[in-house]
Amino acid sequence: MKLLKTFLVHISFLMILLSACNQGSEHDAIIEGRLSDASGLSLILFELLPDSARIIDSTITDKQGNFRFRFKPEEKSFYFIRQNSRNYLTFIADKGDRITLAGDGGNLMSTYRVEGSEDSKVLSGYFRIVAASQSRFDSLGRKLEDSKSLLEFPKIKEQLDSMFIVVSVEHQANVRSYAEQHKGSFASMLVVNHTLGKGPVLTPEVDPQLFAAIDSNLSLMYKGNRHYEAFHQKVSGRSILKNP
Repeated sequence: MKLLKTFLVHISFLMILLSACNQGSEHDAIIEGRLSDASGLSLILFELLPDSARIIDSTITDKQGNFRFRFKPEEKSFYFIRQNSRNYLTFIADKGDRITLAGDGGNLMSTYRVEGSEDSKVLSGYFRIVAASQSRFDSLGRKLEDSKSLLEFPKIKEQLDSMFIVVSVEHQANVRSYAEQHKGSFASMLVVNHTLGKGPVLTPEVDPQLFAAIDSNLSLMYKGNRHYEAFHQKVSGRSILKNP
């Protein structure tokens, strides 16, 4: 009888331990994927906080470009996987998420695709807009640089400056429209606060109704989330999310 009681105690303890382990693993976020042309690529996973970014983990892709991260999110948050300062992809993860990523290892921002997170799909669509505008800015920048030695440089510069303004205005309109379409998504907080170039694309002062609509749409679901609380403060006149 004593032996049986001891056995039952051990079994109960083992079941409790296994239950705790399973509960912990259920809350883990798993991010995995395959990148083309990315054998042996070093990748760093960051969490984007309202006022900073912190490293979560790092890995190296295998010969086929496969990679995998497993971590424990405290709450829904923004993350980015970076190969270098100009080659990164951004996504959103929460407890228990299983997210699959794919794209070109040498051009992550404009090519990455997401499965397993609707909010992350919204972000990937936004960053395709960013990549397209950045490509146009880069092209104008190269033309400006190439023309510096020409006698017609002042006239060329004037024309290129005008084109820079056109691209900036069009990018702002595209971002505004995209944010309007997705103002119920967690991703919208980053969309309206992301910068391209030296200054913000959208601001609460210029687009108060858009910022207020996002704040209202997200308030019930995400009240207490540090990103929402920082965004709510932004709408009230303070600063928040920084670029990766």
